[in-house]
Amino acid sequence: MIKLRGNHGESRMSKKITIVGGGPGGYIAAIRAAQLGAQVTLIEKDRLGGTCLNVGCIPTKCLLHTAKLLEDIRHQSAQIGIDISGVQLNFSKTMAHKNAIARQLVNGVSGLMRANHIRVIAGKAHFVAPGKMQVQTADGQRQAINADAIVLATGSVNAVPPIPGIKASSHCMDSTGVLALEQLPKTMIVIGAGVIGLEIACAYAAFGTKITVVEALDHVLPMLDEDITAVGLRHMKRMGITFQMASPVRLVEDMDNGARVLCQTQRGSTLRLKPKKYWWLSAEKPIRRH
Repeated sequence: MIKLRGNHGESRMSKKITIVGGGPGGYIAAIRAAQLGAQVTLIEKDRLGGTCLNVGCIPTKCLLHTAKLLEDIRHQSAQIGIDISGVQLNFSKTMAHKNAIARQLVNGVSGLMRANHIRVIAGKAHFVAPGKMQVQTADGQRQAINADAIVLATGSVNAVPPIPGIKASSHCMDSTGVLALEQLPKTMIVIGAGVIGLEIACAYAAFGTKITVVEALDHVLPMLDEDITAVGLRHMKRMGITFQMASPVRLVEDMDNGARVLCQTQRGSTLRLKPKKYWWLSAEKPIRRH
């Protein structure tokens, strides 16, 4: 067993460590192992930085920053004596800015790998024996990797909720898809009133999309105190976001001009919503294959 000591009484390593996954868990472990003297190989099948930098925390915060600027200009500029008219969002430039920020941070992680002499292999890894892995690189080559210790930091992917029709719909997307849109949709249904769902709802509502949030529970952000969520709910309603609470989605289906989402309301009736786009928010599941 390899023991990593803390800041006091550190010992040097002469071990080979392979880390599978280049997200925050993987690249931080790689840096620390390298600092302690290990020979480190990091394997990543996509982009360094993982969900957070590429399709999670950073991209959503970029969109929310743009949304806040828009809201401030629209609602506060006149109050402080700044006359502005004709303020419009250039959606393609907004998304390009988001992508540029993500690339900048990913490049920063790449720089940390080089600075700590960490070998990075782009490809998919699988075990062939204890302490031995094989990596299929992006160009189709296969590399054998031997290690004294292997760290699995493969992260997670969005889980698809068990809603009939959701997998077959061409108008449905997960949080990764909604962050890659090339055109601003006129209408959108957000299935799930958790943190990520409401972040996306607020950003796109500020951009001009008509948003309806559908939630199976009777309140938003169930992990927070109700006095806090009440403040957020009032603000989101002022932004024009519509909420359909206690209404689990029973069916989604494509139509010629968009999609249809069928919900069961609290009174037992069926509600039919017809957005141009809709996306779901559900729990993530761990990646067991890399």
